[in-house]
Amino acid sequence: KKAFWANNTLDNAEIEKHYSFQLPPEEQQTLLFIGRLIPSKRIEDVIKYYKALKSKFQQLKLEIIGDGPEQTIVIEAVAKDTNITWHGTLVDEAKITPIMKRASLVFIPGLSGLSINHAFAYGRPYLTIKANKHGPEISYLEHGINGYILNDNLEEDILVIASFLSDRSKLTRLCNNAKQKGDYLSVQKWVEQMKQIFLND
Repeated sequence: KKAFWANNTLDNAEIEKHYSFQLPPEEQQTLLFIGRLIPSKRIEDVIKYYKALKSKFQQLKLEIIGDGPEQTIVIEAVAKDTNITWHGTLVDEAKITPIMKRASLVFIPGLSGLSINHAFAYGRPYLTIKANKHGPEISYLEHGINGYILNDNLEEDILVIASFLSDRSKLTRLCNNAKQKGDYLSVQKWVEQMKQIFLND
């Protein structure tokens, strides 16, 4: 009779050992992909969107964290563009933190789950593309508030991304909202929710 629910979350306490919230650098726009290099994550589309955005932001950078069977796509892209950096697999937040600090946003066009929580824990807006099989964490992403669910139309989506990469006040608002959601999804909040569940009559 006391069955209830609590948010799915990640270890924000480990992140907080290495990171205090700060806005992305003003002088540099950087896209960050973090996840397995498998077909469902659509790394090829990350690179396609990055190339399209470079026509508007010539100094744009792309950083990629993760490894997997589609690594050859990344290796080929890195060989052609020095503004693409591949870090391979990273699980230590001490190593992830400086990369997240540089990121303007986190972009995983494919199926998304706890990576949403991860981005929000760092106060970074999260972008993905609409799909039927995103994880339940997709409910934390509020379109236009702390990130975007894009339409899978390259031209339209690029206009959306460019609209806030070129507008510092809009990017700041997205980051602050992402941080607010990250705080809501923290371990501490999760513990509070679990406590209320067991105390609930």
